Amino acid sequence: MKAPAYHSCIGCYRGDTTTVVSIKGEAHFIIAALHKLTGTPLDEAAAAFGVHAEENGFDPGMAPAGRVFMAVRLCSDCAAKNGTTVVEESAIASGEPVYTYAQPE
Repeated sequence: MKAPAYHSCIGCYRGDTTTVVSIKGEAHFIIAALHKLTGTPLDEAAAAFGVHAEENGFDPGMAPAGRVFMAVRLCSDCAAKNGTTVVEESAIASGEPVYTYAQPE
């Protein structure tokens, strides 16, 4: 599995990517959304979610229970290719409301 470098696009690995795709849902929804919205192979999407979960305090190898939020760097070119809406990471950091792909309740 190829891992994107720090601050790079999950789709093409372009560095200094400041746009993200915002996703909220249960683990299986986020993995499927990563696959569809970023064009990332399913096994890489699952691995990316696993890293995100561990970085946010969840036990390694265990899917978090309930709905969680994940923002993944995706450049505008990869977003356009996949028909995905991206937002500036700074908007999330500042607490602005942003478009989020969310699992239906």
